[in-house]
Amino acid sequence: MTAFALQEGIVKTAENVVACFGVKALDGSAGDMQVKEDMQEVLKKYKLGDDLSFTATLKCEFDPAAKKADLAQGTTSEDNNDPKSEAVVVE
Repeated sequence: MTAFALQEGIVKTAENVVACFGVKALDGSAGDMQVKEDMQEVLKKYKLGDDLSFTATLKCEFDPAAKKADLAQGTTSEDNNDPKSEAVVVE
């Protein structure tokens, strides 16, 4: 049960971080998130209530809906290093 809860927490955290940057994960397996830490080792050491740090990578693209929301609010998201890029990697 703890493993499932940690996995869900990591996924939800990553989704929130990605949304903050105005991007979304690519569809299908191309957008799968890869956690760099060995989660079995993390689970062995984890105790309920401990903070958990992790590193993950996933391929994303700019979210047109987020861009429209920014424009409606009069703000813009920070651009990626290559403003013509349609995909970004968030690490």
